[in-house]
Amino acid sequence: MELPRVDPQDVIYCVGGGPSLRGFDFSRLRGRRCVAVNRAFEVVPWAEVLFFMDLRFWNWYSRQVLETVSPETRIVTAAAGIRHPRVETVVARGGAGLETKWGFVRHGNNSGYAAVNIAVQLGARLVVLLGYDMRPDAGGRHHWHDGYPVPQRPDVYKRMLQHWQSLESACRAAGVVVINATPGSALRTFPLAPQDAAVDDPVGWVRENWEDVAAGSARQLCM
Repeated sequence: MELPRVDPQDVIYCVGGGPSLRGFDFSRLRGRRCVAVNRAFEVVPWAEVLFFMDLRFWNWYSRQVLETVSPETRIVTAAAGIRHPRVETVVARGGAGLETKWGFVRHGNNSGYAAVNIAVQLGARLVVLLGYDMRPDAGGRHHWHDGYPVPQRPDVYKRMLQHWQSLESACRAAGVVVINATPGSALRTFPLAPQDAAVDDPVGWVRENWEDVAAGSARQLCM
């Protein structure tokens, strides 16, 4: 994999719900291209896309979503049965891999995986993962927010982690770089970047660490 030409407009941040984002200053992402995953719409309402997969999310938060997100935000879901003029429905075609055509996604058993697929379809050359903890923090918290009306299933992270290697391989084949800027993440498929560097200058960080990034190193770099 050669070092790609990546301009700032080619960088998309996928903003998840993991507890590592507790206390994060989300205003640092203003003006950046973002895909908000589930309740991340609350903190990045200017996101290019809000993506969710679970119909219950819409049942719980639709009013808040419509009151909060920018008029330019595309509300995209793989959940069937939602009929609203603001909502675009895509078809989930299985867990592993990557769909390159808009209207279809691979889901990896979690919305965060599908959000990366969406980012690639939006033209990202560099995808930065934020809040992709894939495990609770030391205090037992699963999210930066106050959670959902139903408790987290004990096996949820095992299911979520199953298919990421297939996504990494597909992104690499498509010439898309993915870095994980989630401190303490259990997702070790992608190079782990320092959060500040990945937010402030992700392109510069990738160029400085290209040898490890190109090798697919999942060790913590430049920490």
